[in-house]
Amino acid sequence: MTANSQAKLKLLRIMQMLQDETDATQGLSMSDIIQRLNEQGIQAERKSVYRDLDLLRQFRLDVRTFQRNPVQYAIVKRSFSLPELKILVDTVQACPFVTQRQADALVRTIREMASPSQRSQLARPVHVSNRVRQKSESVLSNVDLAHRALAAKSQVTFDYAAPSPEGGAETAGESTSHTHTPVAIAYAEGTYHLACWNEADERFDTFRMDRMENLEISERPAVRNDAIRSFSFDS
Repeated sequence: MTANSQAKLKLLRIMQMLQDETDATQGLSMSDIIQRLNEQGIQAERKSVYRDLDLLRQFRLDVRTFQRNPVQYAIVKRSFSLPELKILVDTVQACPFVTQRQADALVRTIREMASPSQRSQLARPVHVSNRVRQKSESVLSNVDLAHRALAAKSQVTFDYAAPSPEGGAETAGESTSHTHTPVAIAYAEGTYHLACWNEADERFDTFRMDRMENLEISERPAVRNDAIRSFSFDS
């Protein structure tokens, strides 16, 4: 490795260790930084580390100096504050339209945004009364596809399992195939709903997105008319 490449790698390693190991309360001393670099096979001296810390500040990273004994360095400002991350975790935990596996994966991702000393504070199980956790993992992808169809001004095709008359609203009945123009997406009663223009019957139909299967963007262009332009879920 050339000296220039080693210097660039050293800068990146310092940035990574500050992001991974420091926060507003916990920093790394100069000795800590040099020791960690040595453990990764990167030789460094204090003057070069000081230059790298200045470069990181020029790069708009919030590298602070804590006047302690010994002096410590830390990245204080992050994309999300700890209270904001706690809100995100609580929201995911309470969300009924994601499966438990998806919720666990999202919480792990959110925890990675925090420093190690903060992550234990994000282990926040939330009890939600009467929540029924979604079993199908298709809801999030369906919502994404529907937004893409709206942006592309295209129709969508899907299979839909309507509520069973015998089993009530939470029990799926017979599945039917549909091709409609998506109009708007709403979140209500614990799940997403897609309003569509039914061209054959010249009316709006609303579908629960957790009951949609095989949702795809059609090659057929979306229908455009005055009714669609003035549609509102509140009307």
